Amino acid sequence: MPDLGITVSETTTAARVGLLVGAASTQKVITALAEAITAVGRAVCQGTADNQVTNPSVAGSVTGTLTGIVRYRESMASDAIAVGDAVDVVRGGFVWVLTEDAVAAEQHPFIRITADNDGPAGAARPVGGFRSNADTDEATECTRAVYRTSTTGIGLALVEINLP
Repeated sequence: MPDLGITVSETTTAARVGLLVGAASTQKVITALAEAITAVGRAVCQGTADNQVTNPSVAGSVTGTLTGIVRYRESMASDAIAVGDAVDVVRGGFVWVLTEDAVAAEQHPFIRITADNDGPAGAARPVGGFRSNADTDEATECTRAVYRTSTTGIGLALVEINLP
């Protein structure tokens, strides 16, 4: 793996979905209000109002209005984000995400825009999730992010995101 200048462990044993990794100087985080139900570690896009974020629902949500990845905070009671909750959104830096399938380091992630129940044993795959391909047009490639670690199936991967 390339030297990312990360100051904490890069191992998945130290990782957690939505955990921001690295020095403060490499991070760009904003706070917004959730317009829709989401969860930490998922991608969100611009909501109706300037200070809101919502779930991606069309390709343009990923390619044009992506806001970032919902960050985990230790003060959170759960990973679920309810409508109206204040959320930290990572726009620049390194953050752990849960992938739906095997992903390869140095590849762009695809972000789910259509929810389904086609995961293992009929598990839900919600919008804003991360994967390796378009899944028959249910996910869109995010060229402003890259996987920095690989997985061999469903698992934690480190994503570097760089939004203006």
